Amino acid sequence: MLCHAKRNPFFVLSNSLTERVWGSPGGFNALSDPEKLYYALDLFQGEVNNGGFHQFFFNSSGSYYELIESGLVTFDEPQALELLHQAKQVVFPETLVPADTELDVSRCAIVPPASWMRSIDVSTRAPTRSPQNSRPSPATGDYFPP
Repeated sequence: MLCHAKRNPFFVLSNSLTERVWGSPGGFNALSDPEKLYYALDLFQGEVNNGGFHQFFFNSSGSYYELIESGLVTFDEPQALELLHQAKQVVFPETLVPADTELDVSRCAIVPPASWMRSIDVSTRAPTRSPQNSRPSPATGDYFPP
């Protein structure tokens, strides 16, 4: 069943949080803790589904790494957590993920993005769902309508 985007509660919540993060003076810090967690996990899913871990780590979304890691533990998502850890080891093998990944990519390992997926064991990955779009997930090829 397809759902009109303006009535899809996940889409509405995601857009609302994004507008508040980027359009209000308090930004991300003005969100409640549950809103921060939802925003970070939604951002992580969108970035990885759209451009892979390369996009996640090299956009500002990588700065939410610790919150995303904590959220995946909280929601008992061991497969996604393992993939996140494997990707982190490829990109930042001997250092923490920088708080501002857009400005501090000089600390990452120089690894061409095309080789990342060969470095990460994705054979046990779970299908990913994206509430914002009804296209197949680039990461898995699975189709999940919103």
